[in-house]
Amino acid sequence: MEYVITTERPFPEIEVLAVGALERHGFVVRRTFSLHSATRAASANGNPGYSVFMFYGTGASQQSQGLLTIYQRGGHTVINPVLSSPADADLDAELVAALILSGLEFCVDVTGTEKCINPRLTDEETGAAHD
Repeated sequence: MEYVITTERPFPEIEVLAVGALERHGFVVRRTFSLHSATRAASANGNPGYSVFMFYGTGASQQSQGLLTIYQRGGHTVINPVLSSPADADLDAELVAALILSGLEFCVDVTGTEKCINPRLTDEETGAAHD
């Protein structure tokens, strides 16, 4: 399943937020490939961002949990996790939770339909305090 980021930020910032969120959630993330421009203007001129990361569990074996591809398509940044065990609903839920907690808003792209479901947690769910 793909997640289309609706947060208006440059590709490098989204990449840092997504990877940082996974790391804070307990995953070990290693970049395997990256091709992206540093500016939004360069991206608009046909130099899109594209990065691939391996992510691992933090247990004793530290086995690969899958690949995380972050790329630009149609003016949006897309995050596409491919799990080592596609039937692992718990792992998929952990990835979604990490993305939500990163502050990124996104639509779930189910089989190319881009049906927007902007998941957001309330302050109560995130433990955030009100000022």
